[in-house]
Amino acid sequence: MNIKISILNCFFLTSFVFFSCSKTDLQWDLDRSNPSDQNNTISNNSSNSNNNNNPNQPNTDLPTINTLNISSVTSSSFNSGGNITSSGGSSVIQRGICWSNNNSVPTINNSYSTNGTGSGLFTVQISGLIANTTYFVRAYASNSYGTTYGNTLQFTTLQGNSIPSVQTYTISNIGTNTGYGGGNVLNDGGLAVSSKGICWSTNTNPTNSNVNFMTIDGTGTGSFNSYLTNLTHSTTYYVRAYATNSLGTAYGNQVSFTTNFQNSPCNITSSTTHTNGWYFLQNPSNTVYHVGDTYPVTITSPSNYSFSPTNYSYLYLNEQLVITMGYNQFNSQNIAGLLTYSFNFSIPSGLTPSNCYTIRVSRNGDSWVSQPFTILP
Repeated sequence: MNIKISILNCFFLTSFVFFSCSKTDLQWDLDRSNPSDQNNTISNNSSNSNNNNNPNQPNTDLPTINTLNISSVTSSSFNSGGNITSSGGSSVIQRGICWSNNNSVPTINNSYSTNGTGSGLFTVQISGLIANTTYFVRAYASNSYGTTYGNTLQFTTLQGNSIPSVQTYTISNIGTNTGYGGGNVLNDGGLAVSSKGICWSTNTNPTNSNVNFMTIDGTGTGSFNSYLTNLTHSTTYYVRAYATNSLGTAYGNQVSFTTNFQNSPCNITSSTTHTNGWYFLQNPSNTVYHVGDTYPVTITSPSNYSFSPTNYSYLYLNEQLVITMGYNQFNSQNIAGLLTYSFNFSIPSGLTPSNCYTIRVSRNGDSWVSQPFTILP
């Protein structure tokens, strides 16, 4: 594209009614050696009279360069170069290639190499690229008049070797101490998968470091099935599939499940003992509680047999004391001649799942024992 500026020079003769003007043209060329070049180069065409009368004539003050074909592509490198067929109006002072994975018309404002000076053929190997990524490449050459670019080429780096890629299946057919799962090795990372399976733990992010909590289900890519055994009932487990090649072990997404509850025989030898039979520890209708549920501890008596509403309360598992609830203040009310003393016990986390829990209340040598009930996570 040519920009032309005309300057009008005038002079006057005062003794005559006469004046004269002449016109001087100044002209600049904005040249792109490649239509997709983003760097416009401004050059003064006073030394290049052949271009002044043809706006489509390329600026011969700039070098002329072609980009060499891409070759020897790996996951992180490639070979290319350029061929400078004309140095233009002055010597080539810098040359190389430029590349980018996000600019389809790369310039020396992106990544670039410096590969000597002068015209002619040059080659270069570029490394440090990202695997499986598309790049755009152009050769460039600079002289005192500016920088010009060759044609743009495009290529994609290879996948490269890596640890495998694996997916974990959801656990199904859950029992009290078993489960059914598996996974799928989606990609071997370019190297043979020597082992695959699942691993599990009661903690998050399990690994295959413990042979008692893992399976080995073959080699290679593809889907596989796994059987989890020797689990504990009413317990939450975390599971991940794994796959191993010579570069290391990869783990799939994490899934979790909880084994089913299993009743067990109770060993409760204590029973209610008190000096008279007018006070009763009530058993709720609900017999299964989970973490965060409320167990209502309630003692009743006829209104004429009232006693202090402050009593010691405990949680037992079989005959083992689990929690001392303390010296609790029971709320007291008279309902139709029946005194009711009650407070709510919130089931905490971290308790062993069992069907052999009891609540026990005591005062002055007397004690009351509830019927067994179940606590689950």
